[in-house]
Amino acid sequence: MIRRTRGRPPVRSNRRGISLIEMMVVISCASILLGLCAVSIQTLWRAAGDGQARRSAAAGLNRLAEQFREDVHAASPLGDSDLSERKLRLALENGITVAYEAKAGRVERVESAAGGKVTRRESYVIGRDRSARFEQRDDGPRRFLALVVRHESRKGRTEPPRPIEILALPGKDRIEAVARPKGGPTR
Repeated sequence: MIRRTRGRPPVRSNRRGISLIEMMVVISCASILLGLCAVSIQTLWRAAGDGQARRSAAAGLNRLAEQFREDVHAASPLGDSDLSERKLRLALENGITVAYEAKAGRVERVESAAGGKVTRRESYVIGRDRSARFEQRDDGPRRFLALVVRHESRKGRTEPPRPIEILALPGKDRIEAVARPKGGPTR
C-alpha cells in the first residue's frame, strides 16, 4: 500500500492488518478442531456411562447371588419350593416366604410374613442385555436350584456369550444345623 503525504515523496508502508481470507481460514480451522473435540468428549462420556452400567450390573448380580444362596440354603429341603422358568417361591422358617421373579434386565425379590404381608421388596439390576431364569438340577440324591443369567446375543460379537450360573442346595443350613452337634466346630 502506498501512502502519500504533502510535500514528501510517496512512501510504501507495511501491512498492519489481516485480510478477510486469512480470517476465514483461521475460523475454519478452529471450528474443525472444536468439532473434533466435541465428538471425542461425547465418545468418552458414552464409554464412561457404559462402564458404569457394567460395574453397576456386576455389583447387582453379586448381591443377587449372595441373597439367592442365602435364601435357598435357608429354605425347606423337602420340596416346598414352587419353581417355574421365570418365578421361584421358597418357604423359609416361621412361615416366611420369598418369591423371586425374573423380568427384563432385573430380578425382583419379595419377602412375605406368615400372613402374606410383604415385609421386604428388592430389585436387582443385572443389565439391560441380560435375562434370568430359574432351574432345578439333580445330582444324584441332591437337588440344586440354579439361577441362570444369560447375555442376549448382539451383532458383531465374535464369541457366543457364556451364561452365569448360581447354584444353591435347598435346606443346606437346616441340614447342617441338625447334623452338627451342639458346641461342635463349624465349617
